[in-house]
Amino acid sequence: MPLPLETERLLIRPFSQAHLVPLHLTVRSDPEVMRFIPRPLDKNRDETTVALKRWIDGYEKNGLAPLAVEHKGSGEFLGICGVFPLGMEGPEMEIAWILGRRHWGKGYATEAARACLRHGFEEHRLNRIVAIIFPDNTASIHVAEKVGMVYEGLGQFYDHEMLCYAAPKPVLLVRRYRDQDCDAIWSLHNRALEAVGAHLGNGPWDEDLLRIPEAYFAGGDFLVGELSGEIVAMGAIRRQTTDCAEVKRMRVAPRFQRRGFGQQILDLLQQRAVELGYSRLCLDTTVQQVAAQRLYQKNGFTEVGRRVGPFESILYEKALRHNAG
Repeated sequence: MPLPLETERLLIRPFSQAHLVPLHLTVRSDPEVMRFIPRPLDKNRDETTVALKRWIDGYEKNGLAPLAVEHKGSGEFLGICGVFPLGMEGPEMEIAWILGRRHWGKGYATEAARACLRHGFEEHRLNRIVAIIFPDNTASIHVAEKVGMVYEGLGQFYDHEMLCYAAPKPVLLVRRYRDQDCDAIWSLHNRALEAVGAHLGNGPWDEDLLRIPEAYFAGGDFLVGELSGEIVAMGAIRRQTTDCAEVKRMRVAPRFQRRGFGQQILDLLQQRAVELGYSRLCLDTTVQQVAAQRLYQKNGFTEVGRRVGPFESILYEKALRHNAG
C-alpha cells in the first residue's frame, strides 16, 4: 500500500504547506479535539506551522510521520492519522488518529487507522506498532480494539500515565483453497507472472485454476496464504504418478515477495506430499522466474532438464524424506 492510501471513503497522504489552515482550524486550535492530546493548544498558526514542518521533515526523512486524512469524494480535510516514531524519536513506532469534531462518530478513525497500520506493516515492514491513549478516552480505546490492537497496560508516556495498546505484525495464515477464493487466485496468478515477464496470456493452460477442487483435491492439495484477509500467496501439488506429485501454481504477490511466504507455502506442500505417501516431487519454472529457481534449489530440488516453448522452462525433481515409524 504505497502512499497515498485510499480506502472506501478516505484519501490519506503526506502533509504539505497547503494543509496549514485546515490543520490549525480543524484540529490544533480546537480545545475539544485536543482534549486527549498530551500537548497544549496551538495559540496561533505560527505554532501549527512548527508542528507541520516537523511532520513534513519526518516524512521526507523516513516516510514515517502523521498523515493528512481527507474525504475522497469532497477533498475536505478531516484530520490526522499515521505511524511514526513514538514521540517522534522512537524506537517504538506509534499510530495516532485525531479527527475534527464534525467528523466524529462516522467510522473515519477506524477506517484510517486500519489503512495506516497495514501501510506500516507492509511498506515499512515494522514488527510492532503501539497506540498511546489516555485512560478516559473511550472513543480511541474503541478504535484501537476495532482494528485489532491489544491492551498491554499502563505506562508513563508524554509525561502522563497512559494506556498502551499494541498491534503485532500480521502473520501469514495458510489454509486450503475455498470456492470463494477463485477471483483472488486468478488475479494473483496473472499479477505474479506479469511482474516477471512470464505471462503468455490466459488460455486453456489455465483451466485448472477455474476448477481447482477437481484438478487438485484428489491426491493433491491447493493452499492459499492470507495476510490481513488478502490472499497474497498460493501453491499446490497434484498427482503425477503413484509415487510423484507435481508442485504447481507457486505464486506470491509482487509487493509481498522476499518475505518468506513462498518458503512457507513450499514447506507445507512438501509436508502434505509426505502425508499423501509420495516419495518424489517434480516441478517446472521458467528461466524468467529467477527467485523461484533460487527457492527450489535452496530446498534441495535438482535440475533434471529443460523444455523449450514460448518460454524456456527448467525441470526440477526432489526426493522426499519420510520419518521412520
